[in-house]
Amino acid sequence: MWVRCKRWGTIEAIRIIMIANMGLGLSGIVRGGVYLLLAMLPFHSVLVLPGVSVLRLVGIIFAPIWLIWLLGKMALHQAPLTLSRKSFVIIFLSFWLLASILLSSFYAPLSPFFFPSTLTVLSGIVMAVVIATTIRSERAFVQAFRCLAFGGTVAAALVIAEFVAPELLSELLRKRLFALEPEVIRATGPFDDPNYGALVLTVLGCVTLCLASASQSWRWRFCLYGAVVLQVTAVILTFSRGGYITLGLVALAILWRERRRIRFWRLALACGVVIIAFLMFGATLVDQVFRRAATLVDFARLLREDPIQARQLDLSLWYRLNLALGGLRMAVAHFPLGVGWGNFQFRIIEYAEVLSQVAHNTYITVATELGLVGVLFFLFLLYSIWMACEQITRTAPDTIALLATGLGNAFVAYLSGSFFLNTLTEEVLLWVIAGLTMAMTGVLLGYSFTPQYRGNFVKEIARCNNKDARRGN
Repeated sequence: MWVRCKRWGTIEAIRIIMIANMGLGLSGIVRGGVYLLLAMLPFHSVLVLPGVSVLRLVGIIFAPIWLIWLLGKMALHQAPLTLSRKSFVIIFLSFWLLASILLSSFYAPLSPFFFPSTLTVLSGIVMAVVIATTIRSERAFVQAFRCLAFGGTVAAALVIAEFVAPELLSELLRKRLFALEPEVIRATGPFDDPNYGALVLTVLGCVTLCLASASQSWRWRFCLYGAVVLQVTAVILTFSRGGYITLGLVALAILWRERRRIRFWRLALACGVVIIAFLMFGATLVDQVFRRAATLVDFARLLREDPIQARQLDLSLWYRLNLALGGLRMAVAHFPLGVGWGNFQFRIIEYAEVLSQVAHNTYITVATELGLVGVLFFLFLLYSIWMACEQITRTAPDTIALLATGLGNAFVAYLSGSFFLNTLTEEVLLWVIAGLTMAMTGVLLGYSFTPQYRGNFVKEIARCNNKDARRGN
């Protein structure tokens, strides 16, 4: 099934838009704006104006240009905008999730954060649609991944630089310093919080790794593998326990996906390079990292033996556990409608002995605030994105399949990190992944319906089907 957008607007308006498109060459400007948007993804919390981040400023500038370009293209070619069924489902579920957020304002009191967080979700959906309609070729898709890899590499370099010179960089970026102890800095770089920084760098590290695997030039491959090492090192320097768990789960997912093709010497070399880069910061840092990770095991052990000692060991873990349990009790008490969008932190004190704060868990947040309908739309949205990535991995030509595999690994990182963070309102990672997934279906559409690629595409599908049949037997 293909969804076609019809021509609309008056004849005069269409003529003006066509002239503007042809005269200004808006296609290149729009594509450049999307590339800049993707490169600025790690810098969404760096403010260039009061209340306006770098990412939002880029969106404000290029969104009207994209709309003019899209209208002109639709008018000139009589509805060339074509979306696959999976792309349509992703957009449909995204807007239904937004509708459930707006619906909650009718049966629950409005939170002070209702409008800002709703605007964040709406702008994220628009970003996904912009990415999906702009990136329509394999070359553009590779370039988009390069922009994400570049942004992640720069952000990782800033994280490492803050660890080396914390006062200088925090003053330059106007960020506050996080510290475990007075002598141990939790590096954040351009991010507001080290936990969000670890998640974004893990996601972008997956993108960079698959781009390195798909690269034909050994120079590009060498630089990109070095960027992956830089990003992994930056994740370690954030001292984020959720980041360590997410990084470990992503590593297991990559090993499982590549179990038939991976070579031991490559795995050993990659681990050795990361360990050497890590040891360059000294034995004290290694000890601090292992002590930080060991608190998870110690807290779980003490929680069974003596909960009071577990609370004294790590107050942060204690609060997060109580927030999760209190959130579950709140979701059951207000089933099936929820407490309303943005009201979790104001109602949690009724269900847990904690201060007013967010849930630090996306799934519990959606379940408690939006109820049954909202969490179903959210889970179906995640499932649709995952299935689209998996289908493209199995049926696309080699380069697109490799990039789709990397995007699937990045989505695993997002799903894992959502257990520890409120990623729906604080990050745009979900919408970037959704937009790139829809863009990949558009690229695949070009392969399947362009005459010179039709035969290769059909052969690729037959080869994958035969491979699946042999595995089943």
